[in-house]
Order: sequence, then C-alpha cells, then structure tokens
Amino acid sequence: MTIVLKSINQKQNVEPTENQGLETFCKNNPQNFKGGFNPNGVQSWITEIEKIFIVMLCVDANRVTFVVFILVEETEN
Repeated sequence: MTIVLKSINQKQNVEPTENQGLETFCKNNPQNFKGGFNPNGVQSWITEIEKIFIVMLCVDANRVTFVVFILVEETEN
C-alpha cells in the first residue's frame, strides 16, 4: 500500500511534459514577435526560433504551442 501511495504522490507532483518544454523554451530567451511588415526580420526571427527547437529536440506538436506563447501585440490577434 505504501508503494502505491508514493507512486500516486510522485505522479501528482510532476508537471506535464509540455509545461516542462515551455519552461526550457523560455529559458532560451526567444525573441517576442510583434508583427509588422519586415520580411527579412521575420525570416531572421524564424531562424532563431528554429535553432532553439533544434537544441531542445522539440517535437512538431509542441512548436506551435511554444511560438504562440511569444506572439505579442498585433500578432496575438
């Protein structure tokens, strides 16, 4: 019984995997994206974000979630 209770407690104290990934993503200081017309700036921003994803070994399913987190101002809408 003690083993079962310890197992349940451990599972309750663990953050979901996607939250752990978001924390790691944010620790890499991704630049917020505000929008505006700047094709070269957008391409540079995408390249920098992709570098973070490569280092994190981030799966495609989480990439959209993480990027949405750093969209600000006009891009939030």
